[in-house]
Amino acid sequence: MDTNKETLEYDQELWEGIWQDKIPHEPNQTPKKMPFWQRLHLLFTFMVFLDISLALYLDFMFTSHIQQVCQRVRKYLQYYGSATSPEDRFAPAWHWQIWHQNVNARPHLHDIVEDCAKEIALDESDKIITDSLLKIKMKELTNESILSLLSPRSLYEKYCQYAPFTTGILHVFTNSPNHYRKHKEAKERSGQELNFDEDLDLDAGIDDTLPDSMDPAEEGEDGGPSGESLSNSEAVIRLVIAMLTYLQNCSTNLLPLFIGLFFVVNGTHTHVIEMLHNIGLLVSVDTLERLKEQISNSAIDYAIDLMASPGLWFIIFDNINIYLWK
Repeated sequence: MDTNKETLEYDQELWEGIWQDKIPHEPNQTPKKMPFWQRLHLLFTFMVFLDISLALYLDFMFTSHIQQVCQRVRKYLQYYGSATSPEDRFAPAWHWQIWHQNVNARPHLHDIVEDCAKEIALDESDKIITDSLLKIKMKELTNESILSLLSPRSLYEKYCQYAPFTTGILHVFTNSPNHYRKHKEAKERSGQELNFDEDLDLDAGIDDTLPDSMDPAEEGEDGGPSGESLSNSEAVIRLVIAMLTYLQNCSTNLLPLFIGLFFVVNGTHTHVIEMLHNIGLLVSVDTLERLKEQISNSAIDYAIDLMASPGLWFIIFDNINIYLWK
């Protein structure tokens, strides 16, 4: 197909003659005043007459360098944010939805989406692992900086900012009502008791109900938790993204570092820490040992500054060897 031409082969005069001599129309009627559906039928009839497939026509349209063609392609691909209807806002997305409604074509469309999704996920991952605020350098860490970094919602919101697609996909995994949930809710609404022998996914000897991460009375306006707390699904999503980005780049260690600190403080065995490090949940044992030393030195420096200050201070002897206990 010759797409290197810069002008159309046929000009307006050709179609003026055909319009006047061959196409039925009202006296003094111009082509633009013909009903839109008639113009579409006329165009498609001509494509059928010339034996031009829709695929070849679209291929020509999107690869042509002809100015008149390119102008219409740019208009078609442009996003109109102020438009009220989906088809006027972004026509390709609207046509994609129409195409997606074809059950037979859907699997092939999903193949295209998967490749695009991988590109989006990689781009979002790069944004996270290049953020210096998510990389904790041991020599710069103090007790005060730890407290400022332990806000659960700030880290989750940063992930949402850098990786809206990935967090959205994970929300679908965690929050979408599955068959079991629908079945359970329907029985609860009807007042029926759940039968552990018959109901899907239930086991009378196991209670795996997740604890509520918030008081329902403290929900925010959007239905989620208010303040700094996270819902169960948000906490899981934050942890999953932290693990994935840490495995890709060990410098992105903010959450694995602090989770590791809590495990060490609670006396978790070294073999357990190594296993959790291998799946990206924690930093390495050596890093945690350096972290303990750094925090201890920071605490000593803070205590010295406090005692040397003119302010009132006091000491509480409680778990004084907490960082040495394993």
